[in-house]
Order: sequence, then structure tokens, then C-alpha cells
Amino acid sequence: MAKAVAGECGVPFVEQNGGNVMGKFLGESADGIKKLFSRARAFAREYGGCIIFIDEIDAIASSRNNQAAITHDEKINALNTLLAEMDGFGDNTGIVVMGATNRLEILDPAILRPGRFDRKIFVPLPGKLARQQILSVYLSKIPLDVDVELDRLATMSPQFSGADLAHWVNEAAVQAACCARERVTMADFFRARDIILAGPQNTGLSLTPEEESAIAWHEAGHAEVRHATGGFVDRVSILPRGQALGITFSVPEDTNLHTKEQLHQELQVLLAGRAAEELFVHQISSGAANDLERASQIAFDAVVRLGLGDRGLFVPQTDSGRHESEASAARLIESAYADAKEILRASAHRVARLHDLLLRDKEVDYRQLLHDSVAESTEDGRRA
Repeated sequence: MAKAVAGECGVPFVEQNGGNVMGKFLGESADGIKKLFSRARAFAREYGGCIIFIDEIDAIASSRNNQAAITHDEKINALNTLLAEMDGFGDNTGIVVMGATNRLEILDPAILRPGRFDRKIFVPLPGKLARQQILSVYLSKIPLDVDVELDRLATMSPQFSGADLAHWVNEAAVQAACCARERVTMADFFRARDIILAGPQNTGLSLTPEEESAIAWHEAGHAEVRHATGGFVDRVSILPRGQALGITFSVPEDTNLHTKEQLHQELQVLLAGRAAEELFVHQISSGAANDLERASQIAFDAVVRLGLGDRGLFVPQTDSGRHESEASAARLIESAYADAKEILRASAHRVARLHDLLLRDKEVDYRQLLHDSVAESTEDGRRA
């Protein structure tokens, strides 16, 4: 982004990493900062402006009040020099200093006051349109098959950062190369996303038929409840990946605000695997451990942060309210679990069909399954 700003302004761009500035010997770091600004001033006089970009600025500018963050006097010396160079008696006409950090909370207050880093810009994750634009840049660098759909790729990648999208495209190209294909197909993007989100397939793990069946019921439950609550399910798999024995690839909505109903639906989806085991396997396994942990955290946050507990708008402020808050969160869990079981009972035939397809094919394209179900219903109606 800093390079883009410099390019738009038509001025030189000077980049430095905060960790590289820090020297081993006393005075070395301060000297490096002085040379950086001296070089920028020379560019500013010659070209009318210059942009300095310091990445990982927290390596230099961590708070002096945080004793744990201060390892030696050299860091304090470097910070004082940076403060003076940015807003001292030197002529900084035409120089703009930009910095980047993931740890804004540990920066020294002096570096954030007016005249220094006085404008903070939060870089959010890209929305669907932005992902399309980012993907188009990276996709232009690789040969693509005709079946690759830019819009679908952008839909499949919510919560992906620009770096995630670049990694995805590179991994898809690797998958195509491994299969000795000259062009990257949509299937390569599916495999690449699976690897990024869940890890490579664990081919060394063998499952008993009973375990495979239980996993298939579990994943079928997740998929059916996600679809029934208005979500989009892409594929369902019982091929072990990483630590997961099965996975349902669903795409959450691009949304910045979550309603109480959406949180309830998310709880239903997380608990649907456990509910499917109870209803169709008639015994409970350890497969839902991660689902239960995530659901419990969502329910607890809903009570103690969002005011969605039994007391309504009140958010507990003390530790003494924790026990009551946990009881309220437990009631949210129980309500969502009951609703998930109700959905599964109502669509038991489709859950059973997905279970059987998973045992046969190991992976199922859920979109195609829905399309086939609609076609069969239409044909049955014509026959009737």
C-alpha cells in the first residue's frame, strides 16, 4: 500500500524494516535512522517529495513504559532518534513517513501524537468485489482453464486476505503442475483451498467401517443444517485432513454485523454433527469435541459481550457473574441443539442419502446433490 501511494504521487519510495534498523552496538540503530532520513531528504529536494515506509514499526517504537518490551538502552536510543527525526528541528518538507504493525497497542504514545504517526489506518479484510480485483491480478500470471470462474473463486474465499489469495493461486498452480497439466483448472483451486483450510490429505490414517459411517453421519448433519438455515454448502468430505477426520466446506456470508438469529444458526450448525450422531448412530463419539468448544465460546461471548443472555441488555461486569453467565450460555447451547435435532429429523431421508454417498465416494459436491434432488422431485411430480 505504501508503494502504491508513492507510485500515485510519483515520488521515490524508501523502505526499511524495523528489525533491520536495530543494531547490536550502542549508537548503531540511531545512526541507521539518521541515514534513512538523510537519504529521504536528498530525494525530497531532488524530486519534490519522498515516502519513508518502516515495516514492523513496533520493533523500534514499543512503549517505554512497558519494561518487558525494553531489552537495552539501544532500543530507547533508537526510539528517541526516530521521534526527533520525525518531529524535530530538521526540515522534513515533502517527506511522509508510513509505518505498519500488527501490534498497535504496544507502541509508545509519543510516536502516535500529532506530527508523527498521527493518522491510523486500519486495513480490513477485502470484500467480495475487492477479492475479485485482487484475484484478477494474480490469475493473469498463470495459464487458466476455461472452467475457472472468477466470481465463484471470490465467493469461495470469504475472510481471505490479499496474502491468502496470492497463496491460494500459487497452491492451485502447484496442484496443476503435480498433475502435469498445462493449465490450472477449477478442481486445482478446490484442492488448493482444502489444503490451505484443512491441511493435506492424511493418506496414512486408516478408519474402520464403523468409524467411517459415524464420520459420514456427522458431516451430513453439519451440511444439512447449514443448508436448512440458509447457508451455502460447497462440498462434504470424509477424507482425513490434518487433525480433522471429515470436513464440510461451507461458505459464510460476507457480513460485518451478526444478529442474534445468525449466532443461533451458527450454533445449530456447529452442534449438528453431535446431533446427527445421537439420532442416527445412537451413540456419542469424540468427533464433536472441537465443535462443542467453538459453540461454547460463541455462546459465552454472546452473553458476556453482546448482552444476549437471560438478562437481556445487561452485560456482566464482575467475576461473580461468571457462573450465571455460563448457565445462560448453556441454555443457548441447549436451545440450538434441540433446533438442530428437529431439522435433522425433518430431513432424515436427505441426510441418509448424503451419508450413503459419502461412504461410496468419500467426497460429495453438495451443489450437485441439491440439483439432482430438485430434478428427481420434478420427475416424480410429472409421473404422479
